[in-house]
Amino acid sequence: MDFFEKAFNCKFEPNKDKDAAIKFILNILIVNGSVDQLVSLLDLSQKVGCIEGDPGWELERIEDKDRELPGYAEWPSWAYFRAYVDPSCFELAVPESYYDSEDFKVFLRQAITACTDADVSLGKLAELVDGI
Repeated sequence: MDFFEKAFNCKFEPNKDKDAAIKFILNILIVNGSVDQLVSLLDLSQKVGCIEGDPGWELERIEDKDRELPGYAEWPSWAYFRAYVDPSCFELAVPESYYDSEDFKVFLRQAITACTDADVSLGKLAELVDGI
């Protein structure tokens, strides 16, 4: 996981890291060249609230106007993003975590910086980070 270590400045420790789910998901998206999925989640004009993939992960975004919708009642009031990895697919110490926009941006910027350093073009993603 060279990208993982470069982006998050640590080794992948799924049994210890409370933020392993978000790091795991961003690693998969970037390494697999699926940045377009991430762009669709962050671009409000696309009205995408969740992206998912294998092995059993979900990255979700909520807007204030949607907090009353079914399924969002258990979200913390401060949270705008949720990272989840199904424990039956991949075991993490903390399979579900919530983030406010600022904390989420920290992980995105780390991933973008690692990609930029590797001369990977992230175009639209880099533009969207400050807008969340």
